[in-house]
Amino acid sequence: MNIKKALVFLPLVIIALLVFLPGGVANASEIKMNCDSFSFNAENDTEVADFWAEDSNIQFIKAVSDNNSVAEVEISKDDKNLIHVYPVAIGSCNINLTDSNGDTATIKISVNKAHFLQRLMNSTELIDFYYGSKKAKIISLPGTSGVLKIGKEKINFKVNSKGKAKIKIKGFYKLNKKYTFTVKNTALSGKPSFTRKWKLGSLTCFVSATSKGKKIKVKIYNPHKGDLVKIKFKGKSYSKKIKKDYHLKRTTVTFKVKKTVPKKKAAFSLKITNKFKQTLEKKKVTLYNGTSDYDENIDN
Repeated sequence: MNIKKALVFLPLVIIALLVFLPGGVANASEIKMNCDSFSFNAENDTEVADFWAEDSNIQFIKAVSDNNSVAEVEISKDDKNLIHVYPVAIGSCNINLTDSNGDTATIKISVNKAHFLQRLMNSTELIDFYYGSKKAKIISLPGTSGVLKIGKEKINFKVNSKGKAKIKIKGFYKLNKKYTFTVKNTALSGKPSFTRKWKLGSLTCFVSATSKGKKIKVKIYNPHKGDLVKIKFKGKSYSKKIKKDYHLKRTTVTFKVKKTVPKKKAAFSLKITNKFKQTLEKKKVTLYNGTSDYDENIDN
């Protein structure tokens, strides 16, 4: 190589070194994210948080958590500008990102105990436990166990891998009876637990009614053996006793009344009481052309 060519080539080498060597003039720049810090807490109880670069043209090629035992991260398969962060355990860590140009970003992540407690509380339900229930269901997160206490009865439970459990209730308790529901999860970080205290409510309710001639048919949801169904029509009272349990089901009670029910418009009052003489349902019903309004929110 002659001296003239060497003088031309040398500056190019120097520029290249400045670009790629640490301390050069062309260092990687900081990517502007939608946020640079995030806390998984009671308010942010989501199982995943999403972050993205404000410049939609940026494509991430690398996303790393410096502590996977606290939080894990992945780049979205559908959008390389988007990353997903998953809380794993109580603590803090940094999520380090790199895009296709070599530019970087860091998001500070913290995860606290209240986050897992809130997740457990939001995910846990005691279902179909009302006055007269002989069985109920529990839905929660895998790893959840606990106890339901009502009266002298103590029912332990543990949900399966799908987060479900079924329990049987042996006693028959009065409406508004106090009970305690205690839950603990050993799979979540910090092993969160909580206790709820409630009163036993009623699920028994009026569904619909029809009439024809001197008959009024009343459809009821979730009545129990021993419940008394009463109606009052044109100053006269009529009553019938339920002979068996209809747990989460409907049944129709037919009343023969003394006066013909008007075709265009008629009204009667309804009252359902249990064997303890507690009111489970009380309602005024109006019939139009022999039919009442129908409650579509009640499931079979």
